Amino acid sequence: AAATSIITATTTVATTTTTTEAPGSACGTYTVEEGDYPGLVATKLDTTVGKLNSANSATKGYSSFYVGLVINVPC
Repeated sequence: AAATSIITATTTVATTTTTTEAPGSACGTYTVEEGDYPGLVATKLDTTVGKLNSANSATKGYSSFYVGLVINVPC
């Protein structure tokens, strides 16, 4: 009697999902309040002035930073 061997190979492929944010991307908005200035708002939002500036590079009126201005919150 002949012996028969069956070999089964299993291949496992791991997939990784990576998300990257574009510079200046925003994760919400913030409305400037009385007494706010970029450094204070950055502290309130737990970010840096640089990231705040980057997220608002295209925000009209951002350089004036006036009460009621809606700005982007960096991710």
